[in-house]
Amino acid sequence: MFSLIVYGDGEMWTESQPWSIDASRFLEYSCDEAKELFKDRRNLKRLVQLPTIVTGEWGKNTSQVVRVGSVESVKYAGRQIQFTFKEHSQSDLSGVSVRNRYIVRQREHRVC
Repeated sequence: MFSLIVYGDGEMWTESQPWSIDASRFLEYSCDEAKELFKDRRNLKRLVQLPTIVTGEWGKNTSQVVRVGSVESVKYAGRQIQFTFKEHSQSDLSGVSVRNRYIVRQREHRVC
């Protein structure tokens, strides 16, 4: 299992940390296995053990950089989930053909 974090604003990743996402979007496109594991809020800290991929949504005017790393800390903060991310590597996928990007998009919705 790995964690995939996709944010509507691809520039979020240039802002200082911690980053946050709306808790209502957490697990939105995840498989049943992940939903079952994380339905208990106490299990949120298990994200620290998973490899993590971070990227913005792909579109005309957004960066198509994919970052690979790990979540170093994570917690609920009201209606948000706050986390810090340590990047190990990144790839710019702007040069990937449209057909290949379509295949990636089809796979984004089920990650288990």
